[in-house]
Amino acid sequence: MKRIIFLLIPAFCTICVLPVSAQQPNGSGRPGATAQPIPGPFTNTTINYIRTYEPSVPISDPAAVSTNNNLRQVRQNSQYFDGLGRPLQTVSKGMGKDGKDIVAPVVYDQFGREQFKYLPYVSPSSDGKFKTNPFVEQAGFMGGYHQGEQIYYGETEFEASPLNRVMKAYAPGNSWSRTGGNVQWWRP
Repeated sequence: MKRIIFLLIPAFCTICVLPVSAQQPNGSGRPGATAQPIPGPFTNTTINYIRTYEPSVPISDPAAVSTNNNLRQVRQNSQYFDGLGRPLQTVSKGMGKDGKDIVAPVVYDQFGREQFKYLPYVSPSSDGKFKTNPFVEQAGFMGGYHQGEQIYYGETEFEASPLNRVMKAYAPGNSWSRTGGNVQWWRP
């Protein structure tokens, strides 16, 4: 019995020093939130991409998978990258309502971190190509579905060091934004 106790004590001590997270709401009701300015359109003309075609029906000839097939037969996904190989956006052709594209944009801060994680949205176009102004399109789409909301992105607050440790994480939405509530990481 003493051996078991001696084995359990270090295990409990190890668990006690692990980082813990908790939600900390700041009051009740719908908080007033101030959104970050919308990033401008992409101006870089050098954009690399990887386009994948996924058949939805059985095929016997790989040459049958092409851009000529309709979306019920072949799904097309495109990942676009900047000159450093970082993802800029992902476009799923025709996967949204009424055959429109689903776009997941990405933006980086001056240190190359993804500080703001923007929600995917349905684009008004259905061409499956790179969207040069995705953040304005996203604000227009989300504003039509979520009245009164202004924060369509999650935010990560990093430690001011080269280690880029996460200090706080904020979820999308006014209620979970920097002024509404957050998840804070404690390191004992």
